[in-house]
Amino acid sequence: MEATEAPPAMAEPAGTINMGQKETGIFEAHPSMSSSPRIQFTSSSVGEGLITTAPDLSANPMLAASWEISENFLEWTWNFQKGVQFHKGYGEMTTEDVLYSYQQWHEGALHARSGIIGEYFSVGGPGRPGASVTVVDDYTMVVNTGTPWVQQDVFEFMRNGGGSSTWVVSKAQSDELGAEAASKDIAATGPWQIEEHASGEFWRFSAVEDHWRQSPLFDELVYWTIPEEAARVAGFQTGQLDSFDMAFDSLA
Repeated sequence: MEATEAPPAMAEPAGTINMGQKETGIFEAHPSMSSSPRIQFTSSSVGEGLITTAPDLSANPMLAASWEISENFLEWTWNFQKGVQFHKGYGEMTTEDVLYSYQQWHEGALHARSGIIGEYFSVGGPGRPGASVTVVDDYTMVVNTGTPWVQQDVFEFMRNGGGSSTWVVSKAQSDELGAEAASKDIAATGPWQIEEHASGEFWRFSAVEDHWRQSPLFDELVYWTIPEEAARVAGFQTGQLDSFDMAFDSLA
């Protein structure tokens, strides 16, 4: 057997990446309190979805390691990643956290897909005949929808990094601090951990060391709220910003 070369060592995180955004909104990351526009910024930093979207637009695993859908589209078996750690020292993510998070997404009623989430997980009503959610173990959940569901309707709110995305948070943190306090200092699973925020000014994150997927290459990420595009362009041109939201006209 020939020896193989060891993979190159990952660079140590260093520096700060500054991003200018037109509007981030108040930092509220608990599922019952988060809404647009903050959803897209939270899901791409502190949060992670059950799935992610591949370049060909198919669903790929993220917090869900795998899933199976029965031939009649009634029974969905979800298998979750093992060893995923929450921020702030709140331990490993389990099925209980996943189910709690989606119940809160529905009950908060701020998410654009809160009604669909409630229907899928049989939350907040009499439910459909035969519908149920079964926690099999710490890493497995079976959802019976009662009636057939189209995959796209489910994947749309489970995917990562979009305006209708969702993420999983620590139930233990919310039980300990209450949802309102947890929302300001959320324990989620993403590669960035919230450190500080000021409404209408900035959100500052630190890189998560030994992240289960991949740690960032920067020490810090800062989202700056800069409503005027001209100011964002100027910030980029002077080196104060590394990236920013812009209209196509600004590319000229």
